[in-house]
Amino acid sequence: MITFEVDAPKVALARHSFRAAGVDSVVELREGDGGAGLTQVAGPADLVFIDSEKSDYLRLLEPAISALRIGGCSSRTVSSPMSRSSWSSAPAHSPTRVSAGS
Repeated sequence: MITFEVDAPKVALARHSFRAAGVDSVVELREGDGGAGLTQVAGPADLVFIDSEKSDYLRLLEPAISALRIGGCSSRTVSSPMSRSSWSSAPAHSPTRVSAGS
């Protein structure tokens, strides 16, 4: 699993937490922007989960979809009516891009 975080104090806390939980050997924490980082991940992803500032959801949508394997899943947290409405205004993507039969 690869995760991205831009806030240095959160990076330190996450590293400590992963180590304490004994999952640091399977979780790779990359410090930096997830949208930019997704373009550097080798191979397609099975799942891309977006947990970001709500104002960044639309900016992160295309990198998330591009990083997915055919049949993969993209998800995000939604915590307010405003973020739900802004996410739903995202442009539709070609069904052939996400179709398992492609």
